[in-house]
Amino acid sequence: MTKKNLTLYIFKTLTTALVLIMFAGCSTVGGNRRKDKNRSVIKDISFKGNKLFSSRELKSYLLIKEKDVIDEQSVGSAFEIIIELYKSKGFFLAEIKRIDIKKDRKKRLKITVVIDENTPAVVTKIHFTWNTEIKNYKNIEKLIDIKVGKPAAAEKLNSSVDTLYEELYNQAYPLAVVNEEIIVKKDFKSAEAFFNIDPGPQSNIGKLTISGLEQIKYKPVYREIEDFEGKPFNAKNKKVIRQALSDMNLFTSVSIVTKKAVDKNNNLDAAIYVTEADTKNLRLGIGLKFEPDKFLVWTSAVYSDSNLFKKLNHFQLTAM
Repeated sequence: MTKKNLTLYIFKTLTTALVLIMFAGCSTVGGNRRKDKNRSVIKDISFKGNKLFSSRELKSYLLIKEKDVIDEQSVGSAFEIIIELYKSKGFFLAEIKRIDIKKDRKKRLKITVVIDENTPAVVTKIHFTWNTEIKNYKNIEKLIDIKVGKPAAAEKLNSSVDTLYEELYNQAYPLAVVNEEIIVKKDFKSAEAFFNIDPGPQSNIGKLTISGLEQIKYKPVYREIEDFEGKPFNAKNKKVIRQALSDMNLFTSVSIVTKKAVDKNNNLDAAIYVTEADTKNLRLGIGLKFEPDKFLVWTSAVYSDSNLFKKLNHFQLTAM
């Protein structure tokens, strides 16, 4: 084959390949068009009949939004979450009456969702069962958010449980267990709330152990919190323990994990997990830096047994 014929052959081969690629591309585009003929861009979403929620709030819960592309056949399922939202507020009879879909000249969708909220299921009675009655338990019951005469909303039930746990913890019942339930009547217009409460033992702080220390010595850190052992294990003391360690400015995180049971004296042990700050970045005052090894010597001196203050009168350390 001559050089001229070889060049002509290569040209024809490339031209044929290019035509095939263009044909395949056109087929693909055409296929996608046929495949996407039921998909449209959402121009607008609006609601009618909604009073409990604003249209803006309802839109925020949707998984679709304006300018999204959606299969028209799946529009209805996209709004099912709205009904679940109403149920969480106690509106068990709420329903979507219809979904109106209109198209503009550019075939963009204008969707209008018509809602019938109906009436909520109202709480008619609240039941409390205490495995052990504790001091001021009647006052604790009055603090819950769910109320007789108000909708049986899931969020109110959950916040009521949180309130019970918080108040029990404040009275040194860190192992309390609360079980809750709402029973809705068949007509979906009334409901009763049930709380079963096991406060567990009223506890004191037992042995505190610290984990996560690498460069910093154990004893000076433990000395900051040892006086809390034997005190009531309540939310206030737990917060003060965490704050005392945080105020040392030696740790980037402090977490407290309690054991699952008390000892025979109702003392509850706890493990404290800390993460040391990078000692290379610790600074004492403005412009006064120290290296890790010197820092360890410094802490040893300040937190030694001969420390006259004993309670560790700190310098202010700031993690930069």
